[in-house]
Amino acid sequence: MVAAMDLPAPPRSGDEVKFFVDETPCEHCGQLGFSRAASSYSTGSYEGTCAHCGQRREFHFQPVPADQWPPVFHLGPEGEPSKIFTADQFRAIADRELARAPAAPAELPTLAAFREARAHLEKARTALVELTKFRPDDTALSVELGRVVELGATYKQAEAVVDAKVGAHAKPRGLDGRFAQHRKWLERGRVGDGQLVFRGERWSEISMSTALLSAAIIEDTTFEKIDFSHGTFDETILRRARFLGCDLQMSKFKSVAFEGCDLKGTRLSLADLLDVAVAGGDWQEILGGRSTWRGQFHDVDLRGARLRDSVLDTAVFQRCDLRDADVSRKDAHLTALGTARGTRFVDCDLRGLNLEGWRLDGTIFERCRMHGLVGTPVLEGDVQIIDADLSLGGDGGADAVGSARLAASWRST
Repeated sequence: MVAAMDLPAPPRSGDEVKFFVDETPCEHCGQLGFSRAASSYSTGSYEGTCAHCGQRREFHFQPVPADQWPPVFHLGPEGEPSKIFTADQFRAIADRELARAPAAPAELPTLAAFREARAHLEKARTALVELTKFRPDDTALSVELGRVVELGATYKQAEAVVDAKVGAHAKPRGLDGRFAQHRKWLERGRVGDGQLVFRGERWSEISMSTALLSAAIIEDTTFEKIDFSHGTFDETILRRARFLGCDLQMSKFKSVAFEGCDLKGTRLSLADLLDVAVAGGDWQEILGGRSTWRGQFHDVDLRGARLRDSVLDTAVFQRCDLRDADVSRKDAHLTALGTARGTRFVDCDLRGLNLEGWRLDGTIFERCRMHGLVGTPVLEGDVQIIDADLSLGGDGGADAVGSARLAASWRST
């Protein structure tokens, strides 16, 4: 059954039609509230359901031109009073809505409560504006409307305060909702709700390309075959995160902490790892050509890593395993690539490392296992090889003479 009603007089605008519908109680349950509206102002119909009981409702009226829109907080042209509402009705609506709009909106606990209160205030303001069209010479009414306008300005300032409160936001829906809320959290200055946290989760075979994960927390989470290309991970904390077969090409990692993370076989080409702190983790066979590495790398397994034409300037590698890795410089025309200037390797296993054409300047190798190096680097400045172990098994201990000879051979080449 459908409840149908004709408006008592021609409306001035579609906004007035909607205002009338919202103020007309449901014929079935007596409640105010309308949802799922299908309006056609040009044909004179407004249809939908009661927001409370689901009763189908229809409203009919004299058609309103599609391009007829009143000013803000008006239901019709300025100065023209309504024909479907009385002054007393607008007075009652204003009083009711003002009673529901707190005078201290910054104290509201949630954004939903704030928006509901603001909607009440805005409806009260509209009712008062329309009431002044019936009583244009009412000074007290004008003063009251002025106070409501000032309260509206207070609400505008208070929104940011409520928005920044912990617990102010509803839980986001889905992954897109989490990313959207995280972006807003960053824009607010990292206060309130919304920080992106992955903890104990598993994601696979979806795209997170260009995702903004700055200052996120990722713990004990596995990402499998995820496209993270062009992503931003600045100041992100990653603890025991696993990136299995993921694409991290052209991603940005600035001031990121990696703790025991698994990036084995991940694509890191053209990625920027700047001022990072990496402690432990399996990074075997990563494909990181033309990437940039700067920061502290401790106890990282980089066996078989492909870092051709990468820039490792000023980085520190301590107790890292780079056996059979490739840091060679392949493009001789691009002098900015394939460098390790001011880089320090301490207690690292470099056996089988391919360093052909690698540009070194101020580079230090201290107590490193260096048997079976492939190719010869290009020395652009001073290079120190201190107490290298040149034995086949990497268990021969420091060889000062051999270290000096290796450095001399590089210099002579």
